[in-house]
Amino acid sequence: MRPRHLIAIAAALLLFAGGLTGIMAAAQSGEGQQFAQQGRGDGGGRGRRGGGGGNGGGRGQPVVLDAAQLAALKAQYVAPKTVPHPADNAPSAARLALGQRLFFDPSISATGKLACASCHDARRGFSDGLERSIGVKGTPLARHTQTVINLAWSKIFFWDGRASTLEEQAVMPINTEDEMGMPHDLMVATLRLDPAYRRQFDAAYPGEGLGVATVGKALAVFERSLVFTNSPFDRWIAGDENAISEEAKQGFIQFNTRGGCFQCHSGWNFSDDGFNDIGIPTDDLGRFAIAPGKGTRHAFKTPSLRNVAERAPYMHTGQFASLRQVIRHYDDFERRASLSPKMRNVRVGRGANIIAFLETLTSPTPPELIRLQEELDRRLGLAPRATFSRAVQTTSR
Repeated sequence: MRPRHLIAIAAALLLFAGGLTGIMAAAQSGEGQQFAQQGRGDGGGRGRRGGGGGNGGGRGQPVVLDAAQLAALKAQYVAPKTVPHPADNAPSAARLALGQRLFFDPSISATGKLACASCHDARRGFSDGLERSIGVKGTPLARHTQTVINLAWSKIFFWDGRASTLEEQAVMPINTEDEMGMPHDLMVATLRLDPAYRRQFDAAYPGEGLGVATVGKALAVFERSLVFTNSPFDRWIAGDENAISEEAKQGFIQFNTRGGCFQCHSGWNFSDDGFNDIGIPTDDLGRFAIAPGKGTRHAFKTPSLRNVAERAPYMHTGQFASLRQVIRHYDDFERRASLSPKMRNVRVGRGANIIAFLETLTSPTPPELIRLQEELDRRLGLAPRATFSRAVQTTSR
């Protein structure tokens, strides 16, 4: 039996015995690194910038798990049934309706031309299809727009983690000069001119009324409602063997074994909610600018992979136009002192099966939110979606 076959079997046994924890421990050991290097197929050398992936991972023998081992792995990816909410901002129909209205309302920007939904488009996985969003000044912002899907479970927000609650995150872009550019006091004054808004705030937050805090609370209630856990992958996890292809199933196994992707994209939401430097060429210090220390330089928050196929381009720079380009990055990344040690264990190769798996993570967007997005476009006089999509594809390389 070939050495790499023995290593694949050893990895499978680790899965059965200890689930993802066992694999992660092995991946961080010398034995795990040997598995990643030998189990990647016939790929060879390092990337031109010092990456260590090889380019033949798709041609190696697949990792084979028996039914019990696969069931143990799948159990790690069962989505929760309830949504967490802070005690001081429990959801209600009035709060949800108010937050939804605010999210799609461009009047809370300085120009009246930019809503939260302008950058977090319901048709594009609540991103916007641009390398970097365009703010009220008409210039690109510093970073690519993150999705707001499944943020109810996050503990820290933005690429650099500068907000610690969703309520805080929700209002920060509104008064950021280059983003929506609306000072908070002017935002409140503008909303108070609308009698319907005053009634909605009084009903949703009796005794608190309309203010910056309740705007943040209402937006957070709406954002926590954006729960996306009804994908083909979730149906497969629940027992429908026909929900995804055999290639996607093998991609899921590769993702969790020799691919090493699970080290950052862990659990049902495919994010460790942490910060990692993955070797993207950049002068942006990332988390280091907020929390200087070991492991934070050029480190950015791990995004969820939910609905990732809808959210091109990728990374905080928006520099990769496709999932295939993302996969290639892990064969050709920039090696530097701050690079996450987890990158030593990433071996995705050509990644065709991993891409097939990632494409199964798309849950349908509620039609009402699509309708509101299209209504916003008409209100702002934007081009139809199909024309806009082609423009986005061109500008995203």
